[in-house]
Amino acid sequence: MWDAGADYLPSFEQVGEGAQWTRTVVALCDARLSAKAGARPLAGADVEDGVAQLDAVLAEIEEAGFLEADVRAALVDCARRCTPELAFRLLLRAMVVAGVRSLTQEQYARLEVIGSALHHGEFVVDSVRYLAEAE
Repeated sequence: MWDAGADYLPSFEQVGEGAQWTRTVVALCDARLSAKAGARPLAGADVEDGVAQLDAVLAEIEEAGFLEADVRAALVDCARRCTPELAFRLLLRAMVVAGVRSLTQEQYARLEVIGSALHHGEFVVDSVRYLAEAE
């Protein structure tokens, strides 16, 4: 059984599903920040991490029809309450975990544009390249 007071991130199996895992991570972050005496509230770069890409990240989450609605909703919450950058990374991971059969070349190109705008290295978006349909 997962210990909510533990100082680590639970696995999907411990929590039950991807959407609940994402909500658990948000709650753990909120709890940790609120428990720290003198912890600075998120500001500046912490909050702005990818904010210019929020609309593009939200659009890709909504396009991800292969994910269940509650997972997409959790990713939207993550993009709005945490950072779009984190939500984008989780979206890429969800594509792998969900066993997406393929992405169109257009979808993959949009992911590359977002990844580049977020200053990701070559291997972040490239982790789902094998899902892109061959031309």
